[in-house]
Amino acid sequence: MNRWTYIRHQARARRREIEVFAAREGNQTPLSLAQLLEYAGSITGIGRLPVSFDDPLLYGAQATLDDGFILYNADAEAWLQVFYQAHEFAHHWLHRGVTLCKPEDVDLTASEDRPQFGASRIEAYGPHQRRETEANVFAREFLLPGDLLRRWFVGERLNAARIAERTGINLDFVLHSLAHALLVPDDVRVAARDVQTQTPSNVEQASSTFTLDASQRAAAESSHTPLLVVAGP
Repeated sequence: MNRWTYIRHQARARRREIEVFAAREGNQTPLSLAQLLEYAGSITGIGRLPVSFDDPLLYGAQATLDDGFILYNADAEAWLQVFYQAHEFAHHWLHRGVTLCKPEDVDLTASEDRPQFGASRIEAYGPHQRRETEANVFAREFLLPGDLLRRWFVGERLNAARIAERTGINLDFVLHSLAHALLVPDDVRVAARDVQTQTPSNVEQASSTFTLDASQRAAAESSHTPLLVVAGP
């Protein structure tokens, strides 16, 4: 699977983990966004603190993840506060580090496929920008997974406005996520199925096609970060 499929797969996996945990406590799914964040905090041990936008602990950012706490802008609209927190949980699950997310870093609709020309070509390969885009994609899929949106839209015949009303999320955000869920092939579901059906025998057969040295194998089998590979002729 490519990197973006991996990110979406991880977002759905984390959400399923939370829903299983919640079901054991007698809570029905799908969870409200408030419940989703509450359980995310319980499972990860990360505290969540709303602070004013001008609070010095935010350093002018919309949200931060530091020392086991997510601090986020409490002056923003309620649904944005939800996205800021999901964005920081994404950093915890994907990047395992301290983050300071500036206003321009948290983009609800930015495409993962950035244009590869001009200044955007440089920005697309910047490690900071890459991490922020990954957190944005993860947060969108975590809050509104494509399979859930398709069930609501196709199965329950809920339009975007009713989904926005049900979830409390901004209509433009719902429209963006819904368009992706309906128009883009669900590689996440296919990737998950392929992982589940893979056996040691067919993995061995596939890997025996090429003979790789240690450095080549490390590059070929890496799935946890974008790589810049320097190779000879």
